Amino acid sequence: MKVKGISLFERHVEKIVLVIFVFVFLAVFSAQFLREPNEVQIDTARVAPSKIADTIEKAAEVVKAKLEQKTLALELPEPPNADAFLESLRASSVSRTPLRFVGNFVSDGSIPDPVVVDGGDPVAPVDVPYHVPVVPAATDTLAVVYGGAIDPLVRAAHPELAEYLPAEQPHDAFWISVQGSFDVESFRTSLLAMPGEGEAPLPRAWTDVVEILAVDIVREQLMSDGTWSDQQIVDELPGILSLRDRLDDPKLRPQELLTDLLSIARDHREAIRRQEFYPIISGDQWTWPSQILASEFAEDVIRDRERLVRLRRGLAAEVSRIEKLLNKESRPGSSPGSSPRDSRERGDVSPDGTPATKLPPFGEGAETAAPSAQSGGGRSGGRRNTTKNTQRSQAAREKEIREQLEIRLKDKQEELTQVDAQLEELGFGPAGLPLGGEDETFQELSLALIDDAEDAPSEITLWAHDLTAREGETYRYALSVRVTNPLFGKAEQVPAEQVSQASTATLVSAPTDWSSPIEVPTQTMYFVTSGRDANAVGGLGSKTSADVEVFRFFYGYWRMEALTISPGESLATAIELPDTLVTYTLVMKDGAEMPIVEGSEPMPVTLSFESDTVLLDVAVTGTAKTQNDQRRTNVFLSEGDGRVVVREPRTDEDADDRLRYSESAQHGTAGVVAEPVYTPSREGMTSNDRGPRNTGSRERRDAPPSGNDSNNNSRDRRERQ
Repeated sequence: MKVKGISLFERHVEKIVLVIFVFVFLAVFSAQFLREPNEVQIDTARVAPSKIADTIEKAAEVVKAKLEQKTLALELPEPPNADAFLESLRASSVSRTPLRFVGNFVSDGSIPDPVVVDGGDPVAPVDVPYHVPVVPAATDTLAVVYGGAIDPLVRAAHPELAEYLPAEQPHDAFWISVQGSFDVESFRTSLLAMPGEGEAPLPRAWTDVVEILAVDIVREQLMSDGTWSDQQIVDELPGILSLRDRLDDPKLRPQELLTDLLSIARDHREAIRRQEFYPIISGDQWTWPSQILASEFAEDVIRDRERLVRLRRGLAAEVSRIEKLLNKESRPGSSPGSSPRDSRERGDVSPDGTPATKLPPFGEGAETAAPSAQSGGGRSGGRRNTTKNTQRSQAAREKEIREQLEIRLKDKQEELTQVDAQLEELGFGPAGLPLGGEDETFQELSLALIDDAEDAPSEITLWAHDLTAREGETYRYALSVRVTNPLFGKAEQVPAEQVSQASTATLVSAPTDWSSPIEVPTQTMYFVTSGRDANAVGGLGSKTSADVEVFRFFYGYWRMEALTISPGESLATAIELPDTLVTYTLVMKDGAEMPIVEGSEPMPVTLSFESDTVLLDVAVTGTAKTQNDQRRTNVFLSEGDGRVVVREPRTDEDADDRLRYSESAQHGTAGVVAEPVYTPSREGMTSNDRGPRNTGSRERRDAPPSGNDSNNNSRDRRERQ
């Protein structure tokens, strides 16, 4: 039966799909089992999966055969000529720092196999010695004596300081700071040099480890026969960061140097090159030696300062005296008609410039001021008129005297202002203390020795401290620098003649540049400022005597007192101290490593000065017929050891030491005691931002005393002698 409406394709579509599926199936089947469709690429050929194992096995046999061959036919280029190559490098280098050469050639021009050392750049063994740099000696050596009261917590933290510090507070000490300059530019040039024939340059991996590891103080002592003692390396301060003990250890391993010690040296370049000193609680602030010497005033300036300070002190006393005369609160005791000049000539003015006999207040005591008014005869009315006239005359006289005193006061005040201006022009304040400037902090980049940056210093400033110097002894100093030995631990990489050099950890400079001799002062000093011989013709007094200034170093400053002694009397007196001095109470808590401060106690306000030195006699020679004639005074004293010494007041008064000690005594009158702050750190440094600042200013932390301060009375008495 014929189907209506259905096409031929629609009627046979199932058969068509079945036929297509059968053809696809037959194609896939034949490709899988009749051909090799999974071939892989090995070298340049395609290999069926069934043949991969055989192909790899054959390739392995070929490689094995090649490895078993005893010789290899290699085509190598002609080796370069070492001398020609090095010469071209020298000719092409135009920088001020020689090129760093990594790798070496042996003498026959061949290139040896490189050896990697310490994980650095490849370093080739050589058959010629390596160029070893010479460490230049430190130059421009300066030594300066310092004094101060060291923080009591320092002594508590380091018992070994008991040998150098007093057992009781204050822990006063003298120490010497030594400064020098290290020529880093010349050392860098030598370290990185491209040597000539017969030497090999140091590899970069070796020069990179060169650092300053220690700065040692070398000292010689002046002997009694005028010669210098053998050189001595000064012991370092306890608690100061130092690598010296580990560097001196004969068992030091190269790995320890190149890792641990080198890391410390790089992290603490500042502390190693420029040691900090312990914090001090009383005394002038520490400043590096060259700054101290630069800030010192010339001798003629010091003398002008002394003259102006004496003049100002006299003017201040005169101003004070006139003001008291004009003050109605003055106590009675002298005629109001006395002029200042009359009072001085009669001796009514005391040595400190104040009236020994006080004038009565103006307007008081007029009834008794004119005795003639009580003795005249006549009527009572006449007496009353006479009294009124006398009172008017007395009032006029008082007015005239007051006007004269006011004029004189104005003149003296103007003179005082002029003297202050002259002192300021010299750089001093009214009390004679240096005017404070802005603080200057030492600034110098602490770079690696091989760093040749544009701002790298050409010289490195070094300093260290000697606390072991004995009082009264004279020394001279030098600095010795220790740097990393680039050959250390490389005995297998250096020629035979340098094996011994490879056994030492550091290269050491020669301490050849000595400082000027420097004497450590004793705790007590004295200077004879004048002498009088009763038997001398034209002598200044009827009694033989001498004026002496005594100094004792106490609580960071020199303390001074002036006294007059006669033959047979010793130097003994009491020195006045500021009432700001205290001793701190240190208490150790359970389980603590360091004591803590628990309060303070005030110290006595006087300090005894006792000496076995006795005045024997005073001899004045020469004549004084005219004002310009010179007279020489010799003062004979017997010291405690039986020696007789002769002191000339003119020489003693002009001594540089006396000027310095007097300046310190002026500072000390205003001195205050700081709180203890020391805390030792694990790195072995004295402080963590607590130590003395490297400041360039010598300004005191406290205000200077006024020109007429009572603490200057002893100096007033001395200067009037």
